Amino acid sequence: MAAFEVEQYLPDFIASIEAQGDSLQGVEIVAVDGGALDGSGEILDEGAARRPDLARVVHQENGGVSRSRSAGIALATGEFLYSPDPDDMLAPGYAVAVRRALDRDPVVDVAITIIVFYKEAAKSLSDTHPLRLRFDRGDVVVDLDRFPDYFHLSTNATFMSSSRFVEHGLTYVPRVVPHFEDGRLVSRLVLRGQTQMVAVVASAEPRHRKRGRGDSLVDVAASKLERYIDLLRYGHLGHP
Repeated sequence: MAAFEVEQYLPDFIASIEAQGDSLQGVEIVAVDGGALDGSGEILDEGAARRPDLARVVHQENGGVSRSRSAGIALATGEFLYSPDPDDMLAPGYAVAVRRALDRDPVVDVAITIIVFYKEAAKSLSDTHPLRLRFDRGDVVVDLDRFPDYFHLSTNATFMSSSRFVEHGLTYVPRVVPHFEDGRLVSRLVLRGQTQMVAVVASAEPRHRKRGRGDSLVDVAASKLERYIDLLRYGHLGHP
């Protein structure tokens, strides 16, 4: 997880992790503080100190979300990689549902989870994500050759095989800004995979925060010149 200037959201995120309970056995958490000037780094350190068996924190200079995620992945040793956003939360039972889905079918290299919005201003949940229909069949394994629309582009709702990640030399590209750095990566993982089977996990629910202040990267992306130049050039067109 990459964290930068999110001290007001981290307590909720950490609490949602701790609420997963015994299902965190075998899970490894690497949190990267990207040079935050607020209290984000200290909050992460305090959380890791409570569970040194589970979490560790890396502090580095600010270089953007892609560099922070790459630093965390370089240290990860797990079988699957997952990059939640630090202002999101995981619903109770999230880890259990994902583990069950991944254990059920060994040919799966990718698992996707449903996204429910947490509207901060109203303090309410909203199950209105545009991709909601993909999860109406419950927990299933889908063949992308037959159903090519069944994958997410967001790594905050996607589990990726770490061995495939390394095998194909995948990485986050810092020049893909202000967002879509994860969409570029997931697309390449799926296209280069040895199998096209994806686990659809409707029973695992990450709660994506819609900030009341409207200041997330996605919220402000439309005002950034890079969205119309760098995102297209390095993200969609894939120039080196």
